[in-house]
Amino acid sequence: MRQTVAQKIIARAAGTETVEVGDYVTVTPNYTVMQDIYFYKNIKILEKLGVHEIAYPDKVIAVLDHTPQAAHGSIYVDRNRESREFARRTGFDNFFDVGRAGLRHLIMVEQGFARPGLLVFSDEPNISSIGAVGALNVPISTEVIVSMVRDSNWVRVPASVRFELVGSLPPGVWVRDLVQAICHDYGGGDGLIQRCVEFGGPALSTLSLDSRQGLLAGMYHAGADTALADVDDVALAYV
Repeated sequence: MRQTVAQKIIARAAGTETVEVGDYVTVTPNYTVMQDIYFYKNIKILEKLGVHEIAYPDKVIAVLDHTPQAAHGSIYVDRNRESREFARRTGFDNFFDVGRAGLRHLIMVEQGFARPGLLVFSDEPNISSIGAVGALNVPISTEVIVSMVRDSNWVRVPASVRFELVGSLPPGVWVRDLVQAICHDYGGGDGLIQRCVEFGGPALSTLSLDSRQGLLAGMYHAGADTALADVDDVALAYV
């Protein structure tokens, strides 16, 4: 049976030739990524569990995403300090601190962590924006702890829904308007629930990489689990 892009990526991460929609499979991610607020909370959980090491430090990414400008007196000053200390203690360099920080969605692409065919565990569905370069985001919330410690976790293979983009956006209409239209038409029911949304078609080439990332990140608000775009010359040139 033919495999969707999401199925192919999950199958590779599971070490098998094929997977079927609805299967529960154990996969090894290429990276696990999280933002500062969740990262700190996950550190506290690990401490309570008595876990002091992570499986592969080079596969963990943490970004001061929400609180890099925390002022003195804010709880995030101390929390960010503890996060830095944890990163140093466990030996991973992919801690994007003040001066290196930004939105982790963008850091994943800009720093080359997201590449075609890779699987990423994250703490948030909006990181499906990495699908603009063909990487699959699997949002697992607090369970990123599992992949940090064990370098694996289970996933449910999603069904895929595909949009073929044709024509072009007229003046004054932006990708965000397209997201809103999809949310309006498909977000009210279960059409995109537990789905991977794929985008392709001739009009994809008219969208910049930035626009594609915005489009894919918006699919979470339409109810989808994750999203991907076809990897064309624009994406490959960036990669």
